[in-house]
Amino acid sequence: MPNFISVEIVGAAEVEIHGDPAGLRRLAATLSDLAARAESGAPQHEHLATSEWAGSELASETQGDGRAVHQVKVSCWPEHDASN
Repeated sequence: MPNFISVEIVGAAEVEIHGDPAGLRRLAATLSDLAARAESGAPQHEHLATSEWAGSELASETQGDGRAVHQVKVSCWPEHDASN
């Protein structure tokens, strides 16, 4: 499956991201675009989902021993105070 990304939950508190080179480049471009839009001063977000959840960004097939995540919301805030 070329151009794929899967997100999996492993155990109780670990997340794994799997992808081929094209899929990871697409994820990097999505994150870069999200950051650029947030620099305008307003919080921004993107939803990545499997086809089962009406998306096309994520694969639902697992690559490891984890459980597939069917939707990921990535939020970008214009400014973040790391001291909080």
